[in-house]
Amino acid sequence: MSKKYQILVCKGPECGDKRRSIDLYDSFKAELPRCSLDGNEAVVEQYSCFGRCQRGPNVLVREVKPGENARMLLMMPTAAAGSTLYYGVRLDETRKILEEHCRKGQPIVELTRRNAPVPQK
Repeated sequence: MSKKYQILVCKGPECGDKRRSIDLYDSFKAELPRCSLDGNEAVVEQYSCFGRCQRGPNVLVREVKPGENARMLLMMPTAAAGSTLYYGVRLDETRKILEEHCRKGQPIVELTRRNAPVPQK
């Protein structure tokens, strides 16, 4: 059965203004049509702030479940079951997130454990 994923890229002042998360958003948008998700779907959107500013840029990936309250989850997406918040995401990791998480359904644990920003490559 195919799955649908929502990818939310933080655009808050730390992630957006200081760490250029718009470049991550653009990278996800560019990579998405190039990746085979094996029948799964993904949408990429921007989000105001996850409150983990010192660990950004932050990206949340979650499976969209049928019948869920989308409005409530938009207010608190980290509360959704199966949500994974990635910290210090680099441009060269967008394809890996799409392939591992959105295609295979396997969150990338090491990207959830970063404590400080990682320099962009």
